[in-house]
Amino acid sequence: MNKNKNKKEILLPAKPNADKLIAAGILIATKPLEFSPKVQIFHIPADEKWNVSIQNAFPLGLDIGEAGYEKIGWKTYTEFMISEQSIEITPKIQQLIEVAKRTGKGSFVDFVNIWYTAGYRYQQEFSETEITQEGVKIVQLYLIHSIVREDEWASKLLKEEIQSRGIDKIPRLSEYLESGETMELDLLHILSLKKQVEGEEKAKELAGKIIEAYRLASKVFNEARKEVEKKAVSSRVRRVKIIAVRSDNPLVMLLMRGDIKIQQLRTAGHIQIVISENVPIEVSDTLIVLIRMEEMRRRGDNNISAVKNLKGILKERRCNLVPEWFYVKPPSGPRSILNGSSRTTEEIPPTRIPLRDIVKLGEDAVLYS
Repeated sequence: MNKNKNKKEILLPAKPNADKLIAAGILIATKPLEFSPKVQIFHIPADEKWNVSIQNAFPLGLDIGEAGYEKIGWKTYTEFMISEQSIEITPKIQQLIEVAKRTGKGSFVDFVNIWYTAGYRYQQEFSETEITQEGVKIVQLYLIHSIVREDEWASKLLKEEIQSRGIDKIPRLSEYLESGETMELDLLHILSLKKQVEGEEKAKELAGKIIEAYRLASKVFNEARKEVEKKAVSSRVRRVKIIAVRSDNPLVMLLMRGDIKIQQLRTAGHIQIVISENVPIEVSDTLIVLIRMEEMRRRGDNNISAVKNLKGILKERRCNLVPEWFYVKPPSGPRSILNGSSRTTEEIPPTRIPLRDIVKLGEDAVLYS
């Protein structure tokens, strides 16, 4: 008899971030009779069914909907899910809430991000399925087992593995090891947990994957830096620097130095725009209006003449008139204008607006705000 037959299977969005992996792990560990230990990646269909309804499944991070964003506010998804599922906040769960927010070198968030970065060029070795299963499992083990950290052993293991590859240092990983700084569920903690629960061989296997992920992610970083140096187009209007590049590399946005940064995915054609918090908010508000109006014009939408009240087209997040563009305006920090969604580019078709015209709209937004 299959014990998991009547349990809900957790569905996660494409490339789930560390926050959602932590949320899934907490659900499985705290409600083992309700949720199956198996998790799956679910790609949102193109018909924009935000409220996913699948028999005997729990769509974590896929069921937010427009009203759900208001409920989440700017909390982590882990905090949101704990509240929604009425999960008791034990000391360990409180630690995981903090883990979801930490992005330093060697952190759980860093480990997941590095895996995805390596997977950009090396998908077979570093698949989203593997990191999803591994990440959720690590959270479960952390909650279920109490262990003694073996930082000295774990650090020595990583350093010896690095040397065995004939490498002196690996960016981020070596800096983390040399700093001596530790945090909850960091790499040393993860390897200690793996060793004591699953055995030393499993810990060594994971150590090898960690080293290779950081090594390959460094190569992707260097490729991104070269692309930004050689291919980025920039302009300056009223002290606001606009910089744009066409690239699939996930790290180019981090490496661009500008007040308005624009990246178009070379393969898919989708565009993401990040506006610095130093740029007046009126500029990003004007830019989203200009972009949405231009998108409507290019698709020959007759409703464009009826848009007299800009409040609707200025709408944060998704606008029904122009679903191609998603506007994220947090209370503090940079704002984002995304062609599609941050979850997956498969939901929405790429914009009809060429990259050079997006740059021009950015210049107009600065001038007219």
